[in-house]
Parts: sequence; C-alpha cells; structure tokens
Amino acid sequence: MNLRSSFFFITVAALFGASATAQTTIEDFETYSVANGVGSNLQISFLDESAIANGQGPGLVQDGCVYAALFGQLTWFGANFNGNTISKAIAANSSDSKIELRYDVPVQHFVLNLVNHHGGVDDIDVVVLDGQLAQIRHDYYLVTAPTPVRINYSAASIGRVLIRSNTFGGGSPCVDDHKFSVTGGLQIALNGSCPGPMTVNFSGFSPNKTFALLQASQPASFTIPVGNACTGEVIGLMNPTLLGTFKANSVGSFVVNKTVPAAFCGRYLQAVDLSNCMQSNVIRIQ
Repeated sequence: MNLRSSFFFITVAALFGASATAQTTIEDFETYSVANGVGSNLQISFLDESAIANGQGPGLVQDGCVYAALFGQLTWFGANFNGNTISKAIAANSSDSKIELRYDVPVQHFVLNLVNHHGGVDDIDVVVLDGQLAQIRHDYYLVTAPTPVRINYSAASIGRVLIRSNTFGGGSPCVDDHKFSVTGGLQIALNGSCPGPMTVNFSGFSPNKTFALLQASQPASFTIPVGNACTGEVIGLMNPTLLGTFKANSVGSFVVNKTVPAAFCGRYLQAVDLSNCMQSNVIRIQ
C-alpha cells in the first residue's frame, strides 16, 4: 500500500481558533572562541547573555537561560575535545559534578544533547524542576562517548534542569544544541475516531515555515541519517516514513480534515519543524 497516497491531506482554510506561536530559542554554543580539542575555563560560575568570560562577551549565549556551576566554574569545550565532543559545548567544573540550566521564565519545552566529554561511559542524572522549583521528573542516562544522547521534554512549567555525572567527580556532562520554547512546543492533536473522519491540528510551528510529517508502526528512537534535513536529530518513531512536507500559516498552525482508512489505525505520527529541527509530540491514530 502506498501510505502517502492513502493518507492524503486536504488543507482547511479556516482554522478552529488561534494557536500560540512557539517562541523557540536555539543555543548551539558556537559563539565563544576556543580551539578544537581545548577546554577553556571561563573563570565564572554563571553564564547568561550579559556575561563576560576571559575578555569575550557579552552575547556569548542567547537570552532566556542561565548556565550555572554552583560549586565551581564553567568550562567551554572546543570541538573534538579528547575525541569526545562533536562541536563546541559547555560543562561545569564543579565539586558536585553538576551543571544547572535556569530559565529566566518557565518554559514548556526543551531539547538538548548530553555529551560525555570524559570518555568511556557516564551515568548521568537529569532532574527537571517546575517554575516553583518542585521536582517533576528524574531520569538516568548512560552516555557512551563520543555519541551524544538527545533529551526532548515538555511540561506545563519548567524552571530548571539539573544535570549531574554520577561517574566522574568534579566535572558535569557537557550540554550542547540546547533549544527551548515558552509555549508547549510543537503539537499534533487528533479529533475523531479511526477509521473515519478525523481532524488533525498542528500548532506551535515556525510561522510560514515548512515541517515534515512522519509516520511509523510504533514509537522508538531513530536518528535522522546524513543527507536529510535535520541530520543527527533523534526522533521518536521506529523506522519512520515521510508522509509529506507542509507549510504552517502565519501563526504557526495547520489543520487538515480527512477520512482515515482502517490501515492507518494504530500507527503513530510525529512532525519535525525543518527551520529549527524542533519535534512535535508522538501521537497514536486511534
């Protein structure tokens, strides 16, 4: 069966209510000047857009987040540090082996790469706090250098993210390619029952930009291969198939109506904003 033709989309001109536009901040940690293979001690414990480190700055990072080493100082690593960092990244040289991400205002979505710059395998602890600093999530990741692990998380209110190495004393894991948004990120919502008429609502996408819609038989982790848009991003579908690319409207939304055939019931959808590689929720057609 040709899945793309069996799930052909029809654009609806009138949207059912306004949707919020995702205010996405992208921090790739490429601004600070540091040579490849070198770690530069910034001589500061808190890094935001106003900070000056070793004569560089302000404007080293985007507004909206403070990167903190509470019991030490921050280090900015060049690409290929010990063969373990793919691009520039930051970490905390701190006695508690932890780096904190403190959002200026609570966000609802963040993604980032955890990078093990030490080598070997790092057991990494990630704690997410809400806007009132109450814990809402606690996860553990085994990160084998040099391959980063992608974290993609949404909640109603995220105030801080605490990232700690349980393996290496005195140094946190590296953080790279950090993206966050004050709205709930990219969302797909389904109305109706499968099989039969359904409405698919897309919201939170970059206004007037293109996004890709993918489908798969089940959720999993899949790294987008070289030669495609958003190469290296890890999405939440197993061996996905591209259904097509679509353009969000001026408020970052898109709505379609379609009678969905039985062959698609139970399958999963996810969308990727091709302008910034942010990902939507994974949703089951049912």
